[in-house]
Amino acid sequence: MNAHSRLEWKLSYSSATEGQTFYISTASGAFILLQMVYSTMSWSPTVQASARFYSPPSNASGVRLLKDKTYSCRGSSLILSNDRLSVSCERMSIELAHFEPVTFKVSFHSEDGDFKLDLLLVSVLEGGHVVEMVGNQGQVNFKNDHGESGFVTSHFLPRCVVSGSVVVNGQRHDAKGFGCFVHAIQHYPQKCGRWNFISLQGEKESLLIYQFEMPDGHGYAFKTMSQLCLVKNERVEMVCLDNLVSHLGRQMDHKSGYSVPSAIHIRSHGRNVSDQAVKMGMRVALTQPLDRIDLLNELPILVRKVIQTFISKPYLYSWCENVTSTICVGDENVQVKGNMFIEISFLAEM
Repeated sequence: MNAHSRLEWKLSYSSATEGQTFYISTASGAFILLQMVYSTMSWSPTVQASARFYSPPSNASGVRLLKDKTYSCRGSSLILSNDRLSVSCERMSIELAHFEPVTFKVSFHSEDGDFKLDLLLVSVLEGGHVVEMVGNQGQVNFKNDHGESGFVTSHFLPRCVVSGSVVVNGQRHDAKGFGCFVHAIQHYPQKCGRWNFISLQGEKESLLIYQFEMPDGHGYAFKTMSQLCLVKNERVEMVCLDNLVSHLGRQMDHKSGYSVPSAIHIRSHGRNVSDQAVKMGMRVALTQPLDRIDLLNELPILVRKVIQTFISKPYLYSWCENVTSTICVGDENVQVKGNMFIEISFLAEM
């Protein structure tokens, strides 16, 4: 599978969600999230376009939400390019401008003009390289039945150079920094129990962890699927499956009904492209919450109640923590320092 087909929009599965998401850490310490999702989970397809801008930390507080907008519209409002690599809807567009290097132009303009994002993301990986989830062409099936019981497909760019601007209520913010891109399809996403996504963008390194867990008692082929990608000096240093993100100090959130951690522990070990042993173990306290989002909140109330009652009640929590991660590569300790974005999605209590 070439880079073109990896990044094409499919839009071909029922009971599925397909989305492209950009996670960006700016040089000023701000954080940006942009996402477009096409969903066939309700009676008719829907499109959701979201943008969130979190201001840099100050002496009084850490990173905090400054502006967010979400638009939901009919699936018919989504317009694909002929090559299925670029997409637009009413307020947002994602253009794959060219491949070597992979370059995205992304814009999001609110209807009242108080929130505008115009960004350029250029992959640092040579030759149009796209990283995929370890599986069959990036696809991991929930059961050994060729995907009929559900699957996840994911392709991503773990490190991009970002430029452009964000305008909030007339004030311009420079978006210069680093980020990552994820294109994922979840067929029967409600069958997953929990998602963990971690992005750490340093000055020269990037660390991504992509983990989802399956609930017990349904005959799934695995309990936990966890993939780590380390980028160093503009190349993929390693892709590792021997990882685990554990939740510590869990406390019940009575609004959502889920037990939410107060810290996470990350463990990983494997071998890099030079066959050196790579090890990492770190505990991250979750002290800087960004969001708690009811992912069905933007849907019509009747559709929302049907999904919550019979399918799933998805909630998303996110944090942004300033960390220094030490990764042992052979005899060398590599430090990745920056804002670690942590996103945990709950679909069922684990």
